[in-house]
Amino acid sequence: MPARTVPQNRSDEDIALVAAMSINEEIAKAFGAHGLWKTRIKQAIETGHCEHSPDIVGRDDLCAFGKWLFDPALPAEIRESADYQQVVALHANFHRAAGTALSKALLGDASGAKEDLHEGGFSSAAESLAAAMTAWQRRSALAAGGYGWRRLALWWRNRIGYR
Repeated sequence: MPARTVPQNRSDEDIALVAAMSINEEIAKAFGAHGLWKTRIKQAIETGHCEHSPDIVGRDDLCAFGKWLFDPALPAEIRESADYQQVVALHANFHRAAGTALSKALLGDASGAKEDLHEGGFSSAAESLAAAMTAWQRRSALAAGGYGWRRLALWWRNRIGYR
């Protein structure tokens, strides 16, 4: 998904608000999409099949969130932030762990895949990524004028209006 563009006549506060909203939206979608991998891996353990290959699952640049993270149109101030750098690294680790767990499931190593899901690499990677994404959401909201979530909610309501 391409990054939002901001008209040139916007204030720095408006730009921060748009950036925070973009971050919030993308992370919210990523939580849902990445949460499905636990279910898909469980299904692969049970059936021995998955529509996705472990090599593809292991790539962090093919999912919608990865495409957003690596979009060249993403503003430099986002790409240069510590939160972005941490989430990129943890997102890559999540995909490697998901690919590994899926590979185990497809190769018949049900116990290894289950261990990854519940207390191993996948579980750890998912928890770390979720914590970092949540922290990034909070910090970006606070950076958007210092008003936090209330301001973002009002901005969002005004943005969608009564179309």
